[in-house]
Amino acid sequence: QVSKKPGESSFMMQASASRTTLAEVNINSKSPPETEHDLAIPKRILIGLAAGTMAGFSVAPFVTTIDKSIVQNASGAATMKESIRGSVRELLARPHHFARRYEFALIFGLYSATYQSSNLIDVFYDYNPDFGVSKDWGKFLGVSAVNMTLCIYKDRCFARHFGITKPRAVP
Repeated sequence: QVSKKPGESSFMMQASASRTTLAEVNINSKSPPETEHDLAIPKRILIGLAAGTMAGFSVAPFVTTIDKSIVQNASGAATMKESIRGSVRELLARPHHFARRYEFALIFGLYSATYQSSNLIDVFYDYNPDFGVSKDWGKFLGVSAVNMTLCIYKDRCFARHFGITKPRAVP
């Protein structure tokens, strides 16, 4: 039975009586009690990863179409207009086939990883605000490292996949 404090409504009494703290829940557990702050970290990481994945999926069809047309035009395999027309036609007529294509997977992975790294760096700095590198520089360096590495990999894969000549050694 919860006693009523002066000025407290019965609704407030019921709400406060029904609240259970994490310390109360973990009384019988052998592990130390977790705080709400500790539980928020995995949740924020999962949200950041999911949001990055959704952002990557939403931009991938457009970037795939343009990137593929640029590489095919540069290699002489197709004009940009032909390549864009073919990609858009497949995207609209058979989106499930388009989403399973090699080039879509590369772009989807690249953009998802870029957005995810940005989100994860935000979470890191929210919980480590006094880290030795400022948040702006840390985010710039981290996201740039992820994006540039994956862009180079993607461009190499695109050149091999859509090129019509054999790759040559770099001088």
